Amino acid sequence: MNIIKYIIDVILKLKKDFPIIIAFDGVDTSGKTSLADNIYNVMIDQSIFLPIRISIDKFHNPKNIQMQKDELSPEGFYFDSFNYEGIINNIIKLI
Repeated sequence: MNIIKYIIDVILKLKKDFPIIIAFDGVDTSGKTSLADNIYNVMIDQSIFLPIRISIDKFHNPKNIQMQKDELSPEGFYFDSFNYEGIINNIIKLI
């Protein structure tokens, strides 16, 4: 089975009386954006309810915040890469 069709089938089995947030996570250049774009496009093309495509790439913290622990710090990469408060206030709370 095609992975895009499989993911859409899983999404369609979820309750639809509330907004559903689907997130793709993984290492850089692993194909998250392409996968999300492909799923979104199929759902739009097939009129499978109205998906909203959001990216958190615009919520990266400035480099001075990202690197405040150390350039190679795993904790800094995990905790400081994104403005999580901005994501919550501008995306999650609006849903």
